[in-house]
Amino acid sequence: MPKRAVPLLLAVVALALPAFAAAQRPLTALLPDTTVLAVEVTPAAFEPGALRSLLAGLDTAEAAAVWDDVQALLVALLDEGAAGHEAEDLDAWRDQLAQGCPALATAVEDVEAGGWTAALGVSVSRFAPRPGALVVARAGSRAAGARLLAGAVACFDGRRFGAEGPSTIFLLGDESGTPLLVAERDGALVVATDPDLLRGALRRAGGSGEPSHADARISGYAAQLEPAGVRVTLDLNAVADAMGLFRGAVVPEAAELFDRLVTTLRVVNGYAWGVALDERGLTVATVGAWDARLAAAEGEDALLAMLACEGCALADPAPVPAGAVAVSGDAFPVHAAVKWVDSWFAELGATGAFGGETVTLRSLLAGELGFDLDAALLDWFGGSWHATVLGAYGTDLRDWLQGPPTLTVLPVTSEAAAWEGVRRWLAAAEDLDWLAQGLAREAGQARPPSFEEAVSVRELTHAGVDYLRLRAGPSLDVGVAVFDDQLVIGTPVASLLAAIDRRGGSGAGAGAERLGLDAGALPAGRLVGYSVTDVGAFLRGLADVAELAAGTVATTLWLGGYGLSEAELDLLPEGAALPTYDDLLVLTDVAVAALELLAERTGPAVGTTAFRDDARWSTWSLPLRTPGR
Repeated sequence: MPKRAVPLLLAVVALALPAFAAAQRPLTALLPDTTVLAVEVTPAAFEPGALRSLLAGLDTAEAAAVWDDVQALLVALLDEGAAGHEAEDLDAWRDQLAQGCPALATAVEDVEAGGWTAALGVSVSRFAPRPGALVVARAGSRAAGARLLAGAVACFDGRRFGAEGPSTIFLLGDESGTPLLVAERDGALVVATDPDLLRGALRRAGGSGEPSHADARISGYAAQLEPAGVRVTLDLNAVADAMGLFRGAVVPEAAELFDRLVTTLRVVNGYAWGVALDERGLTVATVGAWDARLAAAEGEDALLAMLACEGCALADPAPVPAGAVAVSGDAFPVHAAVKWVDSWFAELGATGAFGGETVTLRSLLAGELGFDLDAALLDWFGGSWHATVLGAYGTDLRDWLQGPPTLTVLPVTSEAAAWEGVRRWLAAAEDLDWLAQGLAREAGQARPPSFEEAVSVRELTHAGVDYLRLRAGPSLDVGVAVFDDQLVIGTPVASLLAAIDRRGGSGAGAGAERLGLDAGALPAGRLVGYSVTDVGAFLRGLADVAELAAGTVATTLWLGGYGLSEAELDLLPEGAALPTYDDLLVLTDVAVAALELLAERTGPAVGTTAFRDDARWSTWSLPLRTPGR
């Protein structure tokens, strides 16, 4: 290569780099830094067809024909005046668009075929409280985006509003009277409700380097929620910035409280959620990130301890009983939470709100309700708990009357203190009678039954273990016991008695693998929460219920249709036939078969919660066994 070509090549690269960087810039980089809520959509990472593929092999041809007649029957039964009206669906909208705006309809089809991404931002200016909306989208090719813009301008009577750099800005109006501004820059299509929002997005699309939503601290964490077909980000720091507009209207006595509220928002900083769906499964991921440096600088030690779940540790759960369909565990820094609430009471006290008295959460509960928070909870609660669901909803009436059997275990630091805590909670429930009775007197109503009258509390013993049984109404049946350094709560009481019977028995070894968690797939960081759910068991239970209810549903619909025919009412659309009882069973049979098929093709759902990098990361995944995989 000639030496003189080297400088020329470097110059070309230098000129091309900004354009390349702009093309690769995420759409959130086009949203302003005043964005409080952002929604990103990437269709390639969200495939609804994966759900349809789960039902591949299910014969629905006959059911589809019956369904048309059932829809007409339901309309006739539920709303006689709606028989001649058809709901507008997506296909109807497309047909209407194709007829009225053929160029735009063609452009939309081209964009869908070539792929696209989009982001919506809700922005609140630091100088005006009125929020604005901004949408930025990028088609698979710049030409496709240009055709979409041209089609929209032609369809909605676009008028030239102005320009920003090389981009022409158009004002669109529709019959609703809601104007929108639209423009294009370097392949990015921008739509906004405010001219300043639109112009700023166009400048950022051209590589201006202006502050953007992508610069926000929470955005850096949100970007790690990959893949994500839909991603939502809430920037509390931007909310705090917007609240500065109201600082001058705050009365002097509340100024420090207002400032602390703003600081709290900045420390908590933000949250993000991401959802992905493909043939492998459904994944929901969340992250909450806080600003630890700001918390330390502002003396928000209690808030930081609560956000970071300092001292949280999951105790080793007991062996999972046979037949369990869901297990979970979590932890919460209750002492840090109480300390943080007390710090707010101190702030309120400094304003004179309590007349010079020192008020804490403990003193407030003790003074107003006679409730000892330490004895009731703080003296014995270990900070974590485990829960087990022992059965899914099915055809057993007890599940629907009392709920599926469950078992909740709370490790305790003292069995005696835990028993005292249980008694304190029962006493508090009885002491609240005066509140309910006072409200009834003020409303001129009859005295409501007291706790002692409405709730049965019995002290019993099973296999040498003392327990309480609480019953109320037709469905509440709770057992409470303390043994083996654990507070155990079972609903109904049979769940607790079975747990007592399993004491000392052999069970599966403790640990992540026993719970169905793949140790190699556990998230990085400090694990403080988990859940494993046998989704197939719940779907099979629903299939059993659907099978049991099939005759009732079919009979109800058939009798309704038969009544219409006997009344000789002309309520059905022309050409619609009344389905027979056997026709209706075709529909119910397909519903049962679909649930059974879904049960076979879904794996156990697994969720985890871990702390790392000053953030709380949670993931919930449902694996799908689509045909061919």
